[in-house]
Amino acid sequence: MSRVYYHYLFNQRNNKHEGEKSLLKAIEADQKQGYPEQYFEKGLYYYYLKKYFDIFDRQNIKLFLFEDFTSDPLKVVKDIFTFLNVDS
Repeated sequence: MSRVYYHYLFNQRNNKHEGEKSLLKAIEADQKQGYPEQYFEKGLYYYYLKKYFDIFDRQNIKLFLFEDFTSDPLKVVKDIFTFLNVDS
């Protein structure tokens, strides 16, 4: 659900739903315009990531959560360097 809410906030900041103050009203407005997937399908990361997993071996892919990056960016950067076998 947080993915849906953050998408709503992003749209609010970019004036996509002028006058729509509630999340529910914004979703309803998108449905009326013919693209209700904006709030839900974009949160189904599996479908986006599957393309990479189909091409690359699992050991060549490293995923990070945004929440981890915001809570401890130095640790995430160190993990990236370690994964890439690069000196930090």
